[in-house]
Amino acid sequence: MPESPILSRTHKPAAWGQRAFAWSLHAGNRLMRGVAPERKDRLFRMLSCRVLEIGPGAGATLPLYPRDTTLFGIDPNRFMFRYLREEAREAARTMHLLNGRAESLCLSDNAIDAVVCTHVLCSVDDLDAALREILRVLKPGGLFVFFEHVAAPRATPLRFLQRLLRPGWQKAGEGCRPDRELWRALETAGFSHLTYEHFRVPWALAVSPHLAGWARKPGGAG
Repeated sequence: MPESPILSRTHKPAAWGQRAFAWSLHAGNRLMRGVAPERKDRLFRMLSCRVLEIGPGAGATLPLYPRDTTLFGIDPNRFMFRYLREEAREAARTMHLLNGRAESLCLSDNAIDAVVCTHVLCSVDDLDAALREILRVLKPGGLFVFFEHVAAPRATPLRFLQRLLRPGWQKAGEGCRPDRELWRALETAGFSHLTYEHFRVPWALAVSPHLAGWARKPGGAG
């Protein structure tokens, strides 16, 4: 059998607010699946072998994964796991669940063929550290797929609204920052290839600007 990529590491117990947040994500799974489904389908078709999803939430993405993938999911909110298992049963999939944070992934170096983030990098405390961890656990030539809401263009009314809403939004959304310029961090993170597109979704004004794309870790044949 291949060596397990999982290291022994856990995250501190979740607070009561995380239970409510987990329920809200579960209730919103259908809505999340309706966000630019064609773009997500194109990205998820690129995945194969061992795949790690950081912040899988309540399992909205589970039906999108190709059948030949072995799935790992890591989330700091243990109350998500109940809903993830329910979604996994419905999708006839298995996801190995780990409790931890994006900034300190409990996986070995070069252990994963692909990493996926959907609507999660807005909420990590240290974005640069999270991207370093993604590069660490990816195999050389490994694929990073992302689908995130991001900051509106600078000096626009929407960007002003995002800054105005940020303090309350962070408290309600487990650290979510609606005005994070994710693309700038991706461009300097150290990927050998990076491609992305900006687009809007027709709901939730403050988080309507989105960014979707993929990147590769240097090395390998990819």
